[in-house]
Amino acid sequence: HRGQRNSPLLLHLVAEKIAQIKEITPNEVAETAYNNAMKFFRVPPDPVKHHKAGHKK
Repeated sequence: HRGQRNSPLLLHLVAEKIAQIKEITPNEVAETAYNNAMKFFRVPPDPVKHHKAGHKK
């Protein structure tokens, strides 16, 4: 896609390439990017989501 206009529609290709390079899944790339964005923008954790995450079965 070199030379083409950048588009969010291509983000999955970037995540797949990062996953391939780092030998992780694209979902792990997405989760890491999400967590980093939350920290960067200082978004407080969702107490409901945080509470549920601690009680996985």
